[in-house]
Amino acid sequence: MKSNWIFVAAALVGVACGLASLSPWLAGQWANLIVWAVAGVALGLFAAGRRMIVGAGIVYGVLLSVTFLLGGFRGSPDKLPGFLVLTLALSVIGAIGGIVTVWVGSWLRGLVKPI
Repeated sequence: MKSNWIFVAAALVGVACGLASLSPWLAGQWANLIVWAVAGVALGLFAAGRRMIVGAGIVYGVLLSVTFLLGGFRGSPDKLPGFLVLTLALSVIGAIGGIVTVWVGSWLRGLVKPI
């Protein structure tokens, strides 16, 4: 039970990154991908074990995708159902990206040997 903090942290980081990406200095730039990757790798530094890596990656990637896409929606209400389907599909890609970045962070932590 004490290891569930990583999932809460992944949710908070995912939402924070999604909202930060909507700011004027990051909106519509490829720099978003760098920020998202660094955040995922940083989460991975604290994730240990397959369950934590996969779970934190999914939570991070899905909430990042949903927050970013829905926060940037500027369409009319009649376009929302189609956009929600698109958001759902892109959330799967976000989950895969989240798993990969969290795994990279966990892998990098394993490379560093404690003194």
